[in-house]
Amino acid sequence: MIRVFAELLAYARERILVPRVPALAAFLAAAGLAVEPARGAADAAVRFTLLLLLVVQLRLWGDIADREHERTRHPGRVLARHRGRASAFLFVLGVLAVPIVAILATFDDSARRIAAYGVLALAFAVVYGSHASRHGRVMRTAWLLLQYPAFVLLALPQPTTPHAWVAAAVVYLLAILRDWATSTDAADLRSDALRAPVPEMFEEVACYTCGSRDSLPWLAAEDDLTGRPGRFTYVTCRNCRLTFLAPRLKRGEAQAFYDLDYVRRRGRADWGWLTPLYESLRERHDRSKRAFLERHVAQAGATAELDVRIDNAPLGELAANGRFDVITMWDFLQRQYDPLRSLMLARELLAPGGRLVIETPTLDSRTWRFFRERWPGIQAPRQTVLFSRLTLEMMLEAAGLEVASYHAHGTLPPYLYAFAGIAFKLLKGHAPEGPRLAPLFQLGRALFAPYAAFARRVPLAHHIVVCRLRTR
Repeated sequence: MIRVFAELLAYARERILVPRVPALAAFLAAAGLAVEPARGAADAAVRFTLLLLLVVQLRLWGDIADREHERTRHPGRVLARHRGRASAFLFVLGVLAVPIVAILATFDDSARRIAAYGVLALAFAVVYGSHASRHGRVMRTAWLLLQYPAFVLLALPQPTTPHAWVAAAVVYLLAILRDWATSTDAADLRSDALRAPVPEMFEEVACYTCGSRDSLPWLAAEDDLTGRPGRFTYVTCRNCRLTFLAPRLKRGEAQAFYDLDYVRRRGRADWGWLTPLYESLRERHDRSKRAFLERHVAQAGATAELDVRIDNAPLGELAANGRFDVITMWDFLQRQYDPLRSLMLARELLAPGGRLVIETPTLDSRTWRFFRERWPGIQAPRQTVLFSRLTLEMMLEAAGLEVASYHAHGTLPPYLYAFAGIAFKLLKGHAPEGPRLAPLFQLGRALFAPYAAFARRVPLAHHIVVCRLRTR
């Protein structure tokens, strides 16, 4: 018994009686007090005590659950050295629930608060009890960090007000960014990045539309999507104003910046717990494409349709398949090493009266004006050319095509670009972890919903051009 007590005391000195624990509780209390001031010193003390107990309990719970992982990371820690079930630590974990429930019972609507605390504890039990790979741990952390906004709400007398939820959202955003900057698991993932490109990997390129080599520097961008090192320069043609990557990576070198498995599956297939959510978003995107075609490109008697993708056979090899009534290029053209030739080949494959549908990010969009070099539409170095409405129509004319209809919106939800742009701005070249940011993504998506009605009225991210063979 004496040994067990000594072990508990050593753990407390090592992990609980450290400045970080009361500082975290004070931060959470301050977030709550900022939106709902205390009714006196006693009220403030009760809130802080509740938050301190919650922080201590969840820290102990996390340390118990992560013992195996900690034996490789921090083998000298008390719990990492402990063998067996750690029964004494589990007992303390349960005991801590008693004062927490007692404090919650003093609040108004105590029954619901205690029930919410029970649901939160059950959720953490499920999460901590699941096996997690390195990627899974990063994903798991995104959900576990929800404890902090939940704690803030539990300690507020009026947790359902809009101000309370804003405070909780801010707390979660700060927690997720801090964890991304300091997490050893996230550092492990970032350490897998490729080496920075060297000059020998690049080649010079002329304007894709007019062939001019007279250009002006436009901006330098990073690979914000994957976090791989390197800066890539975009220029603007002095003659036709087209914006493109110059110099660009040679074809063989550029392949390293694509996850070929991602391309073939049209999106990462395994997101762990979030796979059903990801699949539903992808299916919704596919439905948006189909709805657009049914509404704007309804071809009477159309039977042949070609969806051109990055991993398709070269367009020139498809001529033997005959002509197509509808050819679609969803987020395709801006990635081509010869976009003008791709358009010419598509023109040759169009049946009389057929339509070519092109969706690309647009430099006329509001998101471009706001995010600039961190705009998700750049995706350096994968995007070799960036279009505005004017420069896209000029290239279409050079390819022997004309615009049948123009649409200042795309099939991707503009909120996706807004969220990604904010993440790119904050992380500044560090790749965002989709699973880690998923809860915040869903929260922002709900807040953005009222603005979705404007998505078709102003160019927010993408545009779509429906083309036909030029008749004049």
